Amino acid sequence: MNVYLVLALCFVPYILMFVIAKFFCKAKISTCLIASLLGLLSVVPIVFLQYIFADVFQVERKIELGAFFTLFLTCLLYNGLVEEGIKMLCLFGISAKKLQLKEFFVATLLFGMILGCFESATYFLQHLQKTNARGGQLLYDILFLRMFSSDLIHMFCAGLSGLFVWGIKNKKIYVMPLVYAIFIHGIFNFFNYFNGGIQLFAYVAIFFAIIECRVKYVKFAAETEETKVLAEDTKMPAKTKKSTKSKSSKVPKNVELKEEKD
Repeated sequence: MNVYLVLALCFVPYILMFVIAKFFCKAKISTCLIASLLGLLSVVPIVFLQYIFADVFQVERKIELGAFFTLFLTCLLYNGLVEEGIKMLCLFGISAKKLQLKEFFVATLLFGMILGCFESATYFLQHLQKTNARGGQLLYDILFLRMFSSDLIHMFCAGLSGLFVWGIKNKKIYVMPLVYAIFIHGIFNFFNYFNGGIQLFAYVAIFFAIIECRVKYVKFAAETEETKVLAEDTKMPAKTKKSTKSKSSKVPKNVELKEEKD
């Protein structure tokens, strides 16, 4: 098993997302690079906080004891609140002054994708020592599943957190996108701790995250367009009034000149 090949495979989803952002969504390269850098930097505080609180939450111990409700709350706090809270704070580093909603939203998705890919790479390295030659193929299978599960949940939850940040930057507070991101991420991790059919509910969480991203993005896009139209309407009367005033100021001069000539 080629370790470097597997590590490269971990970042294939990010490369695909980068291509989509640049060539299909027409996002600037600088915006994509800034989002990617912030996504990598967010790993540091996330890992630091989770390391500090690892002994407090004791996830593995709760699984052994069958304390499922406590485990659910732990996932909401340990994975949902900590990770999405740090991601939300880091997303403020993406400037929204010269960006349209579409480009900003795509940047947040790219932010979440590179974070998920980096997490997949660290997950692979952590489990590499635990596998033997026979378990090499199993590790490939696990990695493949993570590319279509953990990477996606990080990406779309970052998109929801990004919509919350977009609202704050535009002086509108919409809390629900962030709340959905925290709960969906926590629910995803909760069901991922189990084996068997119940683990399929983790994929339901991914589907729900995609739907919420779509619904919230359409809502934000409609409100942004409405605000833009209202802003243009408020500027039009002022311009019309100014032009009318300038015309009226010229008329008396012509009249006076004509009277003097008579």
